[in-house]
Amino acid sequence: MHESRLVADLIARVESEVDPASSRVTRLALRVGALSALSAPALREGVEHHAARAWGYAPEVMVDRSVDLDDPGATGVTLDSIQVED
Repeated sequence: MHESRLVADLIARVESEVDPASSRVTRLALRVGALSALSAPALREGVEHHAARAWGYAPEVMVDRSVDLDDPGATGVTLDSIQVED
């Protein structure tokens, strides 16, 4: 399934930037491209579920949808920010 691979890639990207075992990830901000077929609720649920399985907890997941058709990320999902608490 395309969505589960995308979610796994997002979680891996977060793990490459922070260590969820030592710094609790409290919030992820994502942006769905204007041309992406993904729904914001499905993406949010998938990220929360995968994070809970991988880290033992789920951060708050905020998902915005871009309307910019010329954005280089218009067909995918962008990780805008990661909020952590030590």
